[in-house]
Parts: sequence; C-alpha cells; structure tokens
Amino acid sequence: VQMGAWLLWSPKWSLAVGGAAVGYLTNLVALKVMFEPVEPYKGPEWLQGMLQGQNWKGFQGLFLTRQDAVAEEFAEFMSRAVLSAPQIWAALLLGSTHSRPPLQGPPERDE
Repeated sequence: VQMGAWLLWSPKWSLAVGGAAVGYLTNLVALKVMFEPVEPYKGPEWLQGMLQGQNWKGFQGLFLTRQDAVAEEFAEFMSRAVLSAPQIWAALLLGSTHSRPPLQGPPERDE
C-alpha cells in the first residue's frame, strides 16, 4: 500500500509518514499481544463446556503467561552481572567514576 501510494503521489515526506504509521501500528499490535488481556479470558460458556476435560486455561498476554520464568531469568542476570560482588566492591571502594569490570555474558544452558 505504501509503495503504491508513493508511485501515484510522491512528495518527499510520504515515505517517512507512511513508515511512521506502519511502525506505530506494528508497535501497537505487539504491545497488545504481549500484555493484554491481563486476566485469562476463557471464552464463551459453550467453548468452556467443550474444553472442560482438557487443560484449558484461556487466552492471556504472551508476557504475562511467562512472567514467572522471565522474572527468574532476569533476577539471575541481575545477581550475576549487575549486582555481583566484584561490581559492588568496585563501586564502594572506587566510586562510580572508575572503569567497571565488563559484564559477563549469558549463562551456558544445558538443554
């Protein structure tokens, strides 16, 4: 759509405005999918009746369904890279203007 509009009507700013609109809509959809609905939506009564014997928890935002795992991984990163003993001692002894030790990379996973 954006390319067709530019071919028919091509002021210099049309690509920038079109790109901004597409970017805004993409971000809006991504945020809605990640964070809404907050409470699980189980659907209408007839659907709940059909899925009664199965492990149906309903629809929920993608981030909210994985919130416990994300919080655990974030806490592990913070304790390893940001709030590690060398980082804290360096900040206490040398102040905030010294060069900090480099952050460690992500942990090795055994999967």
